[in-house]
Amino acid sequence: MESTAPNAPTEEAPEPTPFVFEFKNNHIKLIELHVYTDSMEILLIGNDGNRYEVEIQEYPGEACIEQISLNRVLVQKKECTSMYPSAPIAIVTLYSILRQPGVKVDCFYYRILNQYFVRDKNNKTEHAKWDERSASLTKMLKAMMRALMKKLEVEVFKIVYNGKEEEVMCLLPYFEPGYLRRICLFNPLYVSPTVIDNIITTEQWKQAKELNTMTGEPVAFPVESHAHFESLRIRIPELKQIDVILLVLKYLNQKTPKDNEIGVQNVSELFDFMWGSMGIPHENDPETIRYTWKSGTYNLYAEVTKNGVRFTSETRQA
Repeated sequence: MESTAPNAPTEEAPEPTPFVFEFKNNHIKLIELHVYTDSMEILLIGNDGNRYEVEIQEYPGEACIEQISLNRVLVQKKECTSMYPSAPIAIVTLYSILRQPGVKVDCFYYRILNQYFVRDKNNKTEHAKWDERSASLTKMLKAMMRALMKKLEVEVFKIVYNGKEEEVMCLLPYFEPGYLRRICLFNPLYVSPTVIDNIITTEQWKQAKELNTMTGEPVAFPVESHAHFESLRIRIPELKQIDVILLVLKYLNQKTPKDNEIGVQNVSELFDFMWGSMGIPHENDPETIRYTWKSGTYNLYAEVTKNGVRFTSETRQA
């Protein structure tokens, strides 16, 4: 029986776009993919400063690359295709760039928001139309990443989305574990609950160093799922006493302390937790309590307010 390579694509790889995007040493500082109801935009900034902008628009029966500009100068005029909707054009465009050997991406920013719903004559939101579009795009992105036949070297992954795990998982598992340093998950519209069950089991998650979920719905992370991150900016529904202890111990044991901020939705018992766990604070008032420690050449601070806990540090003067 013939074996199949683990990362072999099951779908046929898309054909590259005729337009050639050029980046010095194939180093891309920023990729932005913005998804709207009837259009998509791609922004690409190279390490050499070159800035490409691709505008894709849908019309009845066809989709068009409205224009491609380089450093805000038009380099390709309107080009239409019978492919419909605009997603296949965007996927082919991205694939033509990411398939090049040695591509490195500093930041991959994917923004898909259903605030752009089309409304019917009764001014009601057509959720089904958007959900179908989102699901289709997710499948195409996953097929594209599999077709690359390699892990993509991305340092920062940032997504503004609807809380659906598949919108993250169509990209995250295809980034190089260890090379990916920062993960930012933002669900600002609270359309769907944020699901993370499979996300936190990926090697990309486990080997990343920084996590930011501060914008959007509080996410109930198991404390062990984010204990390895050196820098945290997260919002969670509640903070348990054991979580406080583990966070403080992690912070005290860092060789080079990183700022951490944990927003807490329910802080009614947080002050009691800190008093019970850490003893009498060094400073306190009705709305804030502060602790101070010394570790190596650093002064470490923990500040508790009605919004959560913040850990900061500064180098001690000699």
